[in-house]
Amino acid sequence: MRWPTCVSSLLFCLTLVACEREPIAPEEGVRIATTSPAVGVMLRDFKAESLVVGRSGYDVALDSELPVVGDMAGFDLERLSMLGATHVFVETGAAKAPQGLIEVSKSAGFELIPFELTSLEHLTELATLVHATVSPHVDAGPDPAGLFDSALRRDPSLFEAGTVLLLLAGSAPAALGPGSVHHEVLVKMGGAAAIAAGRPYMPLDAEDLLELSPEVIVLFAPEKDEAWQQLLGATAELPLPAIESGRVLVLRDSDVLMASTSTLRYADALRAQLQRWAQDR
Repeated sequence: MRWPTCVSSLLFCLTLVACEREPIAPEEGVRIATTSPAVGVMLRDFKAESLVVGRSGYDVALDSELPVVGDMAGFDLERLSMLGATHVFVETGAAKAPQGLIEVSKSAGFELIPFELTSLEHLTELATLVHATVSPHVDAGPDPAGLFDSALRRDPSLFEAGTVLLLLAGSAPAALGPGSVHHEVLVKMGGAAAIAAGRPYMPLDAEDLLELSPEVIVLFAPEKDEAWQQLLGATAELPLPAIESGRVLVLRDSDVLMASTSTLRYADALRAQLQRWAQDR
């Protein structure tokens, strides 16, 4: 038999085998996609990156080579249908998941997990659910419900540190107020919030700051290296008790503004510093 004829016969046989073979089943186990960067942080903290097949467009924690499947603004339904995910976490707020996404979950065979993340209770429930999903497959560490209980335990002595203003670093001062998870953590632990009523995000001017007169400033400055005086800008020139006493806590963790398992690190840092300042007084 001539060589070209041998090659043709071999290719023909391989084609027949391929046609008769059953479709390759997806690898067994949990495969997770998420449109929420908060869930991405949890998956990293639970050492479950190996289980992830798709990430949020705003993700800050997972492998940047993973396919992007969407975010709060929209979803890549075609990509979600092809990833072979078993679980898809979607932050929808108080709204229901879009009908198109529900239909794709049925046709692609993945469990759709919509959730709201607007309170500390929501956060604890979500972290517990993500942990329960991955812990049979990876060494995810202890149940986060217990970690949150410990981190958020009430300590009346924290009140003695003085009124606390949660401030975002930037040229235009803005506070994290009631309705934000960060404010909720402060109050739940027993700290004295400088802002008792308002919104989760509150722009402030110099007059507002002077009226609040905080005794402690917690400055959120993810991945910033500057001293707090530079981070506060013109605010550092105001005669505020926190500034005059130097009671400014700068939090530089890259995930510190995220409502996720990173909130545990925020709570620990906040408690430790307020305890020291309360003792000093």
